[in-house]
Amino acid sequence: MEVVFYGALTTLWWMSSMSVLLPFLLLLKFSKFFRDRWFSFIFVRILGPIFSPINLPLRKKTFSILGKHLKGRDTSKELEVLEIGIGGGANLQFYPENSKLTAVDMNESFKKYFFG
Repeated sequence: MEVVFYGALTTLWWMSSMSVLLPFLLLLKFSKFFRDRWFSFIFVRILGPIFSPINLPLRKKTFSILGKHLKGRDTSKELEVLEIGIGGGANLQFYPENSKLTAVDMNESFKKYFFG
């Protein structure tokens, strides 16, 4: 009985793999558009919430160190910031007032999460 159960389970697994996973993997492999959109979705919606509790204290510490170097700056002038690889905009909350941000990311699919 056990052999029949595991045989059926294995057959079901292989059939679903070939009908669902294989086309999905082929799309990821050969379609840059699909790959970029899928990566941005995974990065913002899944990895972001998982790693946010780990990254948040590190970001706070990093920006506090940066803030120490900006103590004597003239706040009437804009602070120009270039962020390369903006992603979903996780660092935006840490920029000081009166900042002029230039954001660059090679994956256009992040626009939806950044502006949305």
